Order: sequence, then structure tokens, then C-alpha cells
Amino acid sequence: MRARGHEIWACSRPWYIAGLAVALVSSLLVRPDVASAATPNGSEFQVNTYTQVYPQLPKAIASDSAGDFVVVWDARHYGGGAYCCEVIEGQRYDSSGARVGGEFTVATEVLGPMPNQATRPTAPSVASDPDGNFIVVWDETDFTSGPNTYRVLAQRYDSSGSVVGGPFQVNTTDRMEFDGTSPSIATGPDGNFVVVWDSATSLGSDNSGTSVQAQRFDSSGAALGTQFQVNTYTRNGQDHPRVASDAAGDFVVVWQSYGTGPSHQYSIQGQRYSSSGSALGAQFQVNTYMTGGTVTPWVASGYGGNFVVVWLAQGTAPQSIRGQRYDSSGSPRDAEFQVNTYTSGSPAPQPPQVASDSAGAFAVVWESASPGTDTSQGSVQGRLYAANGSALGDQFQVNTYTTGDQGFPTVATDGGENLIIVWGNYPGNPAHPTIEAQRYLPEPSYVSGVGATLAMLCVLARRRGR
Repeated sequence: MRARGHEIWACSRPWYIAGLAVALVSSLLVRPDVASAATPNGSEFQVNTYTQVYPQLPKAIASDSAGDFVVVWDARHYGGGAYCCEVIEGQRYDSSGARVGGEFTVATEVLGPMPNQATRPTAPSVASDPDGNFIVVWDETDFTSGPNTYRVLAQRYDSSGSVVGGPFQVNTTDRMEFDGTSPSIATGPDGNFVVVWDSATSLGSDNSGTSVQAQRFDSSGAALGTQFQVNTYTRNGQDHPRVASDAAGDFVVVWQSYGTGPSHQYSIQGQRYSSSGSALGAQFQVNTYMTGGTVTPWVASGYGGNFVVVWLAQGTAPQSIRGQRYDSSGSPRDAEFQVNTYTSGSPAPQPPQVASDSAGAFAVVWESASPGTDTSQGSVQGRLYAANGSALGDQFQVNTYTTGDQGFPTVATDGGENLIIVWGNYPGNPAHPTIEAQRYLPEPSYVSGVGATLAMLCVLARRRGR
């Protein structure tokens, strides 16, 4: 190790050469033409333990840098055949996939003084910081005070799963309209986090329909600044926002926008922000394929601020899952691409989700009636991509249990670039629905990304040290 300049131990000649070698050798191992690059890590397993419920909708999963993860979902409890309440449930796991503690309740319905009155929690989202602390956010519907109002609430947890403080309200002004989409949350490397949601009550300039709102918080849950409007195009509805944060704390918000596409159809819009909450550039349109409208986007950030957006394209025949990759400046890295390789049959693919690892490789999951062993109803499908955007084989079936309907998948990556996919299993009466999960091992492309990243960092460090 030499002390001068900006050179570091990892950038000595042997490590630099090793990084290039790992990138080269592992890139030769990648076979984009294989049928599937997904390698299950163990068998499909059931997440929920309380089964006297209907329905159970898995909403989100989050993993920390050690590979521990937490799953949250909607449920409607019954006891002795009688309805109890709407609840949001969760379950923690360690990096080996073993349960940590029991199933826990994040929020529960509170009945009001009159019949059919309640404050009802729904649509949770969860995010974890690198140390394993996590935050759950959700919509609360208040039926008790005149016109129905809708607020976004949050609850913090430490890495042991203990509650930190009580639930707190995220949005400044209660909404007077609700369209069924859930809030979305992302954490930065320092534990700061940002929450986005759609609202008919805007604190900005959008009073046309729904707008996209956001609020930043520090790691203690204290608000950073005030609630702000994300969208600058304000005609008609702007909704279904999703947010992702990178390793520097910068974040990007994407949403579906009605009226920006041709014939007043939906398009996918985005806006980038620095870690301080300052807008980076202007609002931009994600999709280039414009026929028929596009809806329900999802976004994931990879290394160095790169990110990928996926969505459901309604104008293709049949509907398809589309994607677009971006570099850290917000410029497209290549052309818009189609994710699903199975293009026949009915129903068409359902809205997708995406997760990216630290090297930039990513996985897309969605619900579809598609080839494989599941011909019962809907199945859970996935597809893997290398950090350079190359597909690692065709789409593959995630679920092994095939009775009834399998749907509402969500996906996350852990610190070791392993995948965790969670979905709902709906076998039909008299069986109750369950939450299922499948873990996957990392692929050669991930190693390639790490080697290439190491070599690139060395080059940059050497240049700065000249």
C-alpha cells in the first residue's frame, strides 16, 4: 500500500488485476441463452402462521445489508367464524431464511362508537436501513369523522424487531379521496427515509386530480423540511407513485400520469432528487412505446445511482411487462425493452415489481397465466438481468405449489445479492390463503458486476490520485 494520493489497498495492482479477472471469467460463465438462470435456495416456504384470515395480500419485503429480511402484508382476521378486524401483519427472517420471532401485528382496525365506523389500516410498504432497522408505512382509512379521510401513517422498528416510539402521521393534510394505491418508502445509507403517496389534497400547485406528494425524514423519524409535491405536470390524475434510494441517499420517484400520453392515456413519469431533497433536473417520461397506455410502475436503484423502471404496457397485444434502464445522470442507458418472453394466452401479465442488487443486476417479478407446471390459474413469474442489462435466460416460474391462484408477488435483494420473492397463494374454499416465499442464490452475473465495479473504482481512485 502506498500512502500518497487517493490510492487505497484495494487498488494495488494485484487487487486491480483480480477485479478484472473476476469480471472477465464470470462474464464468460453468463449464458443469456439458457432457459433460466434462477437457482432456488431451499424450497418454497409459508410466511404466515395465523391462517384464519381472508384475504392475505403480500405488499412488501425489505432486506438489510446482512441479508436479514422482513415481510409485511394485509389481512382480515376471523375468529370462530366471525369477522374481527383488518390488520397489517409482519414476519422477520435472518439471512439463512429462518424465522426470527413470531408473526407480529403492525396496525389493527379500531372500531368507532357507531356501527360501520372504524379507522382501518391497509396497503403497507416497508424499507430497511443497512443496520437492519426498518420502517413500515400504510394507509389508514378513517370512517368515524364525517367524510371519509385517508392518512399515511408510519411505525419504526429497530434491528431486533422492537417498536421504536409510536405510529406517526406522514402527510400534513388528510386526503378526502382514495384510489386504492399504497404509499411507498425508501431508506438511505444513513437511515434517513422518504415516503411518497398520491393525494387529492395537494400542498403544491396540483388541484386538478390526484397529485404525487412526498415527505423526507431523518433516522429518528423527525421530518426533514415539509411535505412537497413531486409532479410538475398537473392536469388530471397523477398516482401510484413508487420511490427508490441509492447508496448515496439520492432518490427517484416514478408514477403513472393520466393525460401526458396520446389520446389522454396513461404514461410513466419520473423525477430525480438529491439526498437533500433538491430536484435533479425536470420531470421526465419513462416509456417510449405510447400505444394503449402504460400503468403501475415500479423502480429500483443499483450501484452508483443507476436505476431501472418496470411497468405494465396495456397497448401491446397481449399486455406486456416493459422496462427502461437509466444511468446516474437520469439518461436512458439503452432502449425500452420487453421483460416477459411468454406472449400468448389469457390473462395477460399483471403489474410487475423489480429489485436491484448493489452491482446493478436486477430481477423482475409479476403475476401471469404462463407456461410451466402451473396451469391452474395465475402463477408467479420472474426474469433475471445482469448489471449490463443482458437478460439471463427467459422468464421462469417461481411457485412450486400450483393449486388455485398464485399472485401479488414482491421481490427484494439482500447484501449477498440473493433474491427473496414473496407472493400470495389463493387455493380457494375451504382452504385459507397463505403468504409464500422462495429464496434464490446469486448468479455469476452478480460476481461479474462486483469484479467490474472493483476495477472501475480502482481506475477512478488512481486518476484522482495523479
